[in-house]
Amino acid sequence: MPLGHVQIESSATATRSGDEREHVLGDTQIRVPLSREAEVRVNMPPYRIERDGARSAGWDDSGVEARVVLSKTKKVATAVTLFSTLPTGSRSTAERRFQPGAVLAANFSLSPRAELVVNVGGERPTRDQQRFSRAITSASLRFDTSKRLNLFSEVYFLSRDEPNGPNQKFVAAGAMYLASRRTAFYARVGSGLGNHIGGLDYFYALGVAQWF
Repeated sequence: MPLGHVQIESSATATRSGDEREHVLGDTQIRVPLSREAEVRVNMPPYRIERDGARSAGWDDSGVEARVVLSKTKKVATAVTLFSTLPTGSRSTAERRFQPGAVLAANFSLSPRAELVVNVGGERPTRDQQRFSRAITSASLRFDTSKRLNLFSEVYFLSRDEPNGPNQKFVAAGAMYLASRRTAFYARVGSGLGNHIGGLDYFYALGVAQWF
């Protein structure tokens, strides 16, 4: 993020995992640069609707992140992000626990129009108030088809989604359209890869980002 600007990004996501369905509305992040190498991000609490036999709805936990660029050349840039949820959500849907984590990211410039982004990290989330450790790995290939349209595809891996649970693998693709110098819209769709859900396993999201 350039100094002197603030970005607000908001999205809505629908997920189906077997018999479980979930809608997350108003998932909003505010990005504020502190310097050329650092920025803070505030994640506002989204509204979550879950259906798994019974229906539950309420505000999810909010969160905070800090991102610092470690190195940057014409070909490779690296950064580290520290993050945690904050126990601010509704008791019906949120864990209401601090869930810290860290991710190391590397951006590789493949050409003036293409880049590869690799993320490796870990976190200490909770599920039904039980804390566990989880590894995170992802790779994303991004390509600018024009000055306004960016296409991307990604794969990512979670070592588990619940205590003692199996690993989770996903693939996704999407597009971002720069409507103006300050406004961008994006869409993303993805699916699980052999996650043994016992049914459909997919998600899709729509979002908008605005610079101020």
